[in-house]
Amino acid sequence: MKVWTHRGFPFTENQIESFQKCYKDGIRHFETDIHATRDGVLILSHDSNILRLTGLNYEISQLDFAQLNELTKNIFQFSRLEDLINLFPDVEISIDIKHEPALIPLINLIKSTGFKNLVVGSFNTRRINTFRSEVPNCRTALTSIEILKLAYGIKIDLGKYTNRYAMVPIKFKGIRILTKKFLSRTKLANIPTFIWTVNSLTESIYLAKLEVSGIVTDDFRLFV
Repeated sequence: MKVWTHRGFPFTENQIESFQKCYKDGIRHFETDIHATRDGVLILSHDSNILRLTGLNYEISQLDFAQLNELTKNIFQFSRLEDLINLFPDVEISIDIKHEPALIPLINLIKSTGFKNLVVGSFNTRRINTFRSEVPNCRTALTSIEILKLAYGIKIDLGKYTNRYAMVPIKFKGIRILTKKFLSRTKLANIPTFIWTVNSLTESIYLAKLEVSGIVTDDFRLFV
């Protein structure tokens, strides 16, 4: 199974240096989240607000990139998505578009640079469909609606599911997503299936028996 590091864990989250450590230890699959600063710079961040990481109560979208790093320079250094991609051209990077302001800058970045080895997803279906229409050759993660259709066997045109990944939890809000039927449908559609977030060796053994494609974890050292 492929092993993805979740936000660069077990090291400091969403730091270039953390992903460098993961890479040094052999990890070639990164998962991260993005937000856009006021001046359109895409940064690695799970939260829209920097309070949890810095103790400072600011929305990322209200700050320019230079201003953000000046405010937090002695606390936490935010990293640019473009730097992460440039530093690791041989790594597959899964990107979750966390906030609407990040959508257009991401589309423009990929169009202007032709970055490959990306998997782009979002919990917002409209957002990811807009991305797909603008960058049709980029691999994307299935939307929540697509995942539920596959999970419940709702009739779909599998021909539309090309260039997709299923990045899913075992359960979501009490709904069992990962079943043998779900896996049989993703395999029929040639959709690799990756499970998040797996932090147990026992659980990984169970998933390996199900022949999932890989796992997203907070501590890759448990599995390599």
